[in-house]
Amino acid sequence: MPEKIAPGSDQIVRARVRAKQISNIYRQAQVAVYVSLIIAVVIVAIFWQVADQRILSIWLALLGAIGLWRLIVVYKYLRSEHETDDAPIWERYFVAGQVVVCAIWGAGPLFILPSAPPAYDYIFYCFLIGLAGGAATLYCAHRLIVLITIVLFLVPLIGLFVSIADLPHLALALGALIFLGATIRSTRVLDQFFNNSFGLAFELEGAK
Repeated sequence: MPEKIAPGSDQIVRARVRAKQISNIYRQAQVAVYVSLIIAVVIVAIFWQVADQRILSIWLALLGAIGLWRLIVVYKYLRSEHETDDAPIWERYFVAGQVVVCAIWGAGPLFILPSAPPAYDYIFYCFLIGLAGGAATLYCAHRLIVLITIVLFLVPLIGLFVSIADLPHLALALGALIFLGATIRSTRVLDQFFNNSFGLAFELEGAK
């Protein structure tokens, strides 16, 4: 059942801000899903001759399946009418899909890289950093989504590179950690900005 919004004006404004954030991430989601799938196909093509092909096939199939499910959810959201009370339900759908797809991406290096030559570690690293940065931009209006994405993308890779423990991999792990920390801090600032901006806009609209 949708969560009921309390009648006080502050609660109404907060609910409308939340609904606006959800609307923004759904409108960006199609681009994110297509980019994710295209990059996954590129990675599989690059690694096909040097890594375990069975693992690559399973990994790509999982990303394809969750990508299809997410596109269906996005399509239903964009084609339907929305009440403010419905926003938490759509948010849960989106968060669930994001957790799954990011977990699959984050697990990819753990299963793919051990069977590939060490030089290919840097290729996967570059793609993951790029995807994490892109997601932070696309979903900047919703801090939780950004945090889920960058943590699930990068923490497994950081752990893998630290476990290898040579200087190049430790340097890459440090770079990813710095990126992670900087992005977490910037999302806090952006989250406050978006909440204040949306909230002020809705308050002014209600005052007319």
